[in-house]
Amino acid sequence: MPSHEFLKTTAESMLAQSLVLATKDNYRNAIAKYHLFMNMYYPGCQIFPATTEHLALFIAYCSHKGLSQGSIATYLSAISFIHKITNLSDQTHHFTIRKQLQGYKTQHKSLDSRLPITPTILLKLITSLDHICDSHYSKTLLKAMFLLAFNAFLRISEITRSTMNKHNI
Repeated sequence: MPSHEFLKTTAESMLAQSLVLATKDNYRNAIAKYHLFMNMYYPGCQIFPATTEHLALFIAYCSHKGLSQGSIATYLSAISFIHKITNLSDQTHHFTIRKQLQGYKTQHKSLDSRLPITPTILLKLITSLDHICDSHYSKTLLKAMFLLAFNAFLRISEITRSTMNKHNI
């Protein structure tokens, strides 16, 4: 029978693996920004649990800093995660916070600056491989990936993976 400590360690390990590395980094950055905000405007005040007032002013602060609605939503997700993982009352889904985000999104519509990949751009991408790849294998692999993604309307995340895992085939 496994010990209590073993089970506790296993549970913590599973929890730690619930977020991919990029999300952990984004959340760490978001929490650092929230700490900075709280220390600047509410020095000495308890940071967690976050109140609806603190969250509303944090959103306004992020808006003033020029952050996108997506970045602010990520920051709120990080704050929400901390609340949920520590069993605190989560105010990030409060009606006024959601409405404030909705208003910010309406007020600050952002245009997608990415160009669609056209056949002309695809050809340029493929011909540029001669200048950036040393091996024939890399050129062939990237050319195949570009053509597959273009013709099957795939996102890059649908044909790649970000981490190597011995259980992935």
